Amino acid sequence: MIPNMIKQIADDLSTLFPVNLFLINEEGIIQWVNEHMLKTANLSDLKEVQGKHVRMFGEKSWLTTENVITSQEKSYSFENALQKNFFTIKIPHDGEE
Repeated sequence: MIPNMIKQIADDLSTLFPVNLFLINEEGIIQWVNEHMLKTANLSDLKEVQGKHVRMFGEKSWLTTENVITSQEKSYSFENALQKNFFTIKIPHDGEE
């Protein structure tokens, strides 16, 4: 999981840079999202997405995430979710802090 200090830095940076950050496990389950992502998705609390599958944001979101997990390579793409367009960068993470 992400240390609290990194979560706080991510949330602080999102006031300067409008980025949506996710941490997703190997099964596609959302572990954490930053405050900006919650606002973008019109959600008020992490508990609304934590533990849910990333498919909730569309099948393409899961398929590109699954590819990053299996290939262990970065992915750059355009995605449409929640009727909005996003440029996404997906980076594999080994789970170690």
